[in-house]
Amino acid sequence: MAIGVPPRKGISLNLSGLDADQFVAIGVKLCESFGWKCSYIYKDGFVAYTTFSLRSFGEEMRFSVEDDDVFIESKSTGLQLFDLGKNKSNLEKFISHYKNFQTIITAKTQENINQFAKKIILDLEEEDSIFLQPPSNFRNSIEDFVSLFVPTKGYTVIPILADLNIIVFILLTITGSDLILSNVQTLYDWGANTKIEVNNGQYWRLITSLFLHAGIVHLFFNMWVLIYIGLLLEPYLRKTKTLMLYLISGISASLSSHLFRHVPISVGASGAIFGLIGGFLALLVSDVFDKNVRRSYLIAISIFVVYNLLSVFSNNTTVDNAAHIGGLISGFIVGYLYIPTIKFNYNSKKWNIVYSILAILFFGSVISFLYIKNKNVDNFSSTEALMQYSLKMRELNTTSNMAMNAYEWTDDLTEEDYKKNLKDIGIYFWNEDLRLIQELKETKLPVYIQNYNDQLKFYFQTRIKQFDLIYQSVQDDSDEYDDKLDAIDSTIQIKLRLIDKMEQHISQTY
Repeated sequence: MAIGVPPRKGISLNLSGLDADQFVAIGVKLCESFGWKCSYIYKDGFVAYTTFSLRSFGEEMRFSVEDDDVFIESKSTGLQLFDLGKNKSNLEKFISHYKNFQTIITAKTQENINQFAKKIILDLEEEDSIFLQPPSNFRNSIEDFVSLFVPTKGYTVIPILADLNIIVFILLTITGSDLILSNVQTLYDWGANTKIEVNNGQYWRLITSLFLHAGIVHLFFNMWVLIYIGLLLEPYLRKTKTLMLYLISGISASLSSHLFRHVPISVGASGAIFGLIGGFLALLVSDVFDKNVRRSYLIAISIFVVYNLLSVFSNNTTVDNAAHIGGLISGFIVGYLYIPTIKFNYNSKKWNIVYSILAILFFGSVISFLYIKNKNVDNFSSTEALMQYSLKMRELNTTSNMAMNAYEWTDDLTEEDYKKNLKDIGIYFWNEDLRLIQELKETKLPVYIQNYNDQLKFYFQTRIKQFDLIYQSVQDDSDEYDDKLDAIDSTIQIKLRLIDKMEQHISQTY
């Protein structure tokens, strides 16, 4: 079983007197007999793609002739870390049939092979599109794990981005953050994406949060997908377009998280990585790649995307679906804009300048949007202030629940016990709520929060009146308080609906 990013397995085979053209002719025919699709055929080899199965997303089979030998490599096209022995079985299948074929070659067969080889060469001479040439072969030079993080020609931006993420995580750990679950305060200090700080003008957090991770597992899975997608994508986009795609989709993901996800803090490169996936999907749905390549990678990428987006329907609040969706959509749009220059002007510096200007305009638009959006919004002074307020509100919620526990008169309570509960538990804790509200009034809070607290104060005061009347009604054993109690109950219901609407607004704003 092979392990890698992605898993692969290779072997050298002696040609036994055949030349490169003859081997290519035999190899193509054998692959076609297996149902494998030959997408790239060139003078010294060819590339084929196996069929999709329950065990794999399909593999890329690369055949490269060098002198008297041919190097055969089977490489997984999915996002898996393990190939379940599929690459090995592909090699064994081809070699077994190839050796059997060699033993039955006749003069007539040799003549047919030569004719087919000549036809392949003629077809190659008529084809001049770079998109029908074999995929970039630089990946074959990546022989060990460490080299995945070393910039090389054709693979520069992705390893640098991966290295930056790893270095930042190491520095976080050195400064005291936990290896398994990073310290929230440390993430905040290092530039996590926080709603309050971004609202207050700290827009740089939209970028710095892309290089922070909440733990070693979070970092590992993000870097695995980053390297996998980067190995496939950067050879086509080159350095400038790859970096712009990463940053634009990353900032879009951070902005999406800021607008639609209501948690105190957000970190991780996954939004930008989903942007790379979106860009890759844009190329896959176009005719940049051969149809057989598109099939294998579309299946693998689509399953990965759908699996991750299904968490939208789960209760897992640690997954930032807003960032994932924002990154995916923006990445797809940017990737689609790249297609004309990839197809018609592959190395155009002029177009890179145009894309750079568009990227600057995009960044400026994001900052302008946030500035205008928050210009007239009264925000908390910091996330810490919001957290302190949230803790106080949790305490208030606890005391309110304690007070309401005294409201119900159960069968096991005597009249005296019930009256005692109303006074000693119910009214006592409603007064505790009023005390907590008064403490909050002494702190600097946004105007809307102050108005919300005023509504809570009125609600608590009304509850105290209600409990007093219930106490009098029980003590006097009289119905004369019923009309007043009905009126108070109506007031409470109206106030609760207003408070609920205000809470929804607060959760969306802060």
